Amino acid sequence: MLRCVGKEKAKFTDAIWTGVLGVIIGAIISFLLLSLLRSILGTIIMIVIWLALIKHFFDCGWIKALVIAIMAGIILDNISDTILHISGARASTATVFVAIR
Repeated sequence: MLRCVGKEKAKFTDAIWTGVLGVIIGAIISFLLLSLLRSILGTIIMIVIWLALIKHFFDCGWIKALVIAIMAGIILDNISDTILHISGARASTATVFVAIR
């Protein structure tokens, strides 16, 4: 069985705090940075912040934090696609993401 973090380290409340703090910090950074910086520098800063939050709350290294972030993204995409499929929507999350850009 593959385990990224220990059972006692991976708590649901830690995942909630990671998401809440990531969104709040992301909103503050987006507000503070100009449009050019927001698209390039802001993205880099947010990736580092998200990885630091995962590293802190799940008590793991940078590589494991990156693996957790990638797995969470894949799971989010699959859940979103499933919900869209069940609801009868005809767009996938990848399509919606490309359309927004």
